[in-house]
Amino acid sequence: MTHTSLTSLTIAEASQLLQRREVSPVELTEAYLAKIDEADHMLHAFAYINPHQALTQARRAADEIARGGWKGPLHGIPLGIKDVIVTADMPTSYGSEAFDDQSLRRDASVILLLREAGAIILGKNTTQTFGVEVPCASTRDPWASSRVARGSRDGSAVAVAAHECVASVGSDMGGGIRIPAAFYGVVGLRPTGGLVPRTGMLPAAASLDRLGPITRSVEDARILLAAMTGVDPADPARYRPDPANWGHGEPTPLHGAKIGVIRNWSNEADPAIRRALSAVEQVLKDNGATLVDVNSPIDDLTTSTYQAVALHELAAQHRESLRTKSHLYSPEVLEVIQAGRSVDERAYAEANAAHGCILRAWRSLFIHHDLAACIAPTVPVTACTPGEPTKGCDAFAIPVSLANLPVVVQPMGLAEDLLPMSLQWIGRPYGEPRLLRFAQSYEQLTDWLATPPPFLR
Repeated sequence: MTHTSLTSLTIAEASQLLQRREVSPVELTEAYLAKIDEADHMLHAFAYINPHQALTQARRAADEIARGGWKGPLHGIPLGIKDVIVTADMPTSYGSEAFDDQSLRRDASVILLLREAGAIILGKNTTQTFGVEVPCASTRDPWASSRVARGSRDGSAVAVAAHECVASVGSDMGGGIRIPAAFYGVVGLRPTGGLVPRTGMLPAAASLDRLGPITRSVEDARILLAAMTGVDPADPARYRPDPANWGHGEPTPLHGAKIGVIRNWSNEADPAIRRALSAVEQVLKDNGATLVDVNSPIDDLTTSTYQAVALHELAAQHRESLRTKSHLYSPEVLEVIQAGRSVDERAYAEANAAHGCILRAWRSLFIHHDLAACIAPTVPVTACTPGEPTKGCDAFAIPVSLANLPVVVQPMGLAEDLLPMSLQWIGRPYGEPRLLRFAQSYEQLTDWLATPPPFLR
């Protein structure tokens, strides 16, 4: 197979070839390294690459598979990792010069799980400094080089969309997985808190940050998430689902499912996105789902609560580092951290109380209407040009972060400007398996998975 055909494979497709030994992990890794070498000087999706380490991992995987030691669907699969997750064999900078020389010799828990599954770590995907949305050297949009993913500019979704890695592990506080996945036409999943271990990552806000997969297909998100949910030795009390739940499940999960449509969010979106959501609704109804109009609860508390919690926790996270490295922080990041210092303990306690109200209100929404899931646009607009005013790209993401509910985002077509539009599925706590089955059913009923960005044509 050619390098181009190899890098167009999903995890599920590549895994079958690797298991049958029709393709070698070395061939697959070399193909991705060649793609990175060819494209990343334009896209800037990777902050760090070590070809020698990646090929060493690939040769080890090839030997294991040849000896009959196939570990599962991630064995020999090349991944990217967002540069907020510590790896023992490469630096972790968190997008800042303050940590640029740091190479901690201990893998994060999620990295240990991925290595155990046989995955190959290609390198670190770029991130905004400490996950804070401030002006920074941005990655490039593979759909339109003049656009940016306003709301989050990390490289994980860019690398996946541009076929520089099969999939990536991203992080999400208020949309860091979901917003770029939406703008770049890929699948992203923010899991329920406690499902994926966070030991060994630097959170922007400890109570809000989550790690999750960014992939090309919903099936790939299921595969990657299942590997990321093993036992964390540092947190033995952490929730762990029954592994049997990660299977494909019933063939027609939409039939008889009661699904809420968050109508106030739909009404706030651009006309093209509203029309796309209407088409989604028709597909779901045609396949046996019952749809119910609902509104997102207590929106008046959302913005102030999120800002107080996130800013206070960000400032606390960097208190010690600033004592010795403040000169290495950019003025823009220091300004954000200073805003966090202004949120005192009393204000933080009040915000946490409001946070609890928001969480309970979302739980009540599902219970009152007996919903299996909710759908809505992921973002209200397509990707923006630099400096262009937006409608608030995180407006449909932040409430779900506060509600601590699982979310899967996936493509739902192209707008008139030929840029991706995105659908989000919101589920009950720890309802990831069923949510993924809903999203996969919709994916199989449409052809959006086959739509590549212009960069690859």
